[in-house]
Amino acid sequence: MRIVALADIHGTLRYLNEIISHLKSSDLTIIAGDITNFGDRDDAERVIAPIKEYSKNLIAVYGNCDYPTVEKYLEDVSINISWKWVKIEEYVFIGLAGSLICPARTPSEYPDEKYMNFLDSLLKEPTIMNNHLILVTHEPPKGTKCDKAMGGYHVGSDSIRLFIDKMQPILVITGHIHEGKGIDKIGKSIIVNPGPFRRGDYSVIEIDDSTVKVELKS
Repeated sequence: MRIVALADIHGTLRYLNEIISHLKSSDLTIIAGDITNFGDRDDAERVIAPIKEYSKNLIAVYGNCDYPTVEKYLEDVSINISWKWVKIEEYVFIGLAGSLICPARTPSEYPDEKYMNFLDSLLKEPTIMNNHLILVTHEPPKGTKCDKAMGGYHVGSDSIRLFIDKMQPILVITGHIHEGKGIDKIGKSIIVNPGPFRRGDYSVIEIDDSTVKVELKS
């Protein structure tokens, strides 16, 4: 499976023409939140519709800078995986949306308990336990390159980190922390923050069974 991973678009598609060939040649496009910049349904449509035009398949979660109507739009166009899971080929994609509470308040923030409760509920699902897992989460797990904010502080979720420690998904695609662009590992799990597409950052990922190859691009 070939994946193009985008995050933190923030309503800006100035670099879309640069990635059209990647979108067309990939099996799946994934958007890991902050589709808009404090935008609503109409703002989300202006971003998603052009990307969807060139993508064979597209799934997305909303971010903390997206208002609730963004999730409703994602649901209406059948690409939403926020707070749910979907099976595509032999992979199960789990979606986590929004973020932890931010210093400057944003529309879609949650306590870490919400992430914990949702992830704990998945442990009762046989499909989750018996397939290759891929986690798509706007909020990063705590303690990697991908959640290191300005000043060097790790600001990711403890609950997401615990789930990764336990379940070892083959891939985690995250965003939120713009300066956290990078690739890291938690055990055998590959953690990828492609960086903000607002400034032209993205990732191309190749998966063969449980082998993952990631290229950070700009």
